Amino acid sequence: MLVRMYVYPGMGLTDEQKKRLDALDEIPDEDIDLSDIPELTEEDFKRMWRANPRTPEEWEQYFRYNPKADPELKRKFEANRTVG
Repeated sequence: MLVRMYVYPGMGLTDEQKKRLDALDEIPDEDIDLSDIPELTEEDFKRMWRANPRTPEEWEQYFRYNPKADPELKRKFEANRTVG
């Protein structure tokens, strides 16, 4: 069973979401079947990027692979990158 919940800053969980999360928390780790999830390869790790970029290189990767990136944030990054 796949459970996906999106929680944004300032948004609380509903009672139903809390119940579902509590029920999932009760399942022992050894009862969770992970056999259908493929192992990550070295190539997979190379394609990953940090969700909270810290260096200019990480920011470049963030903008390259994140089509929903804030255009204003990207513009500021580009402007600061060319200064100096």
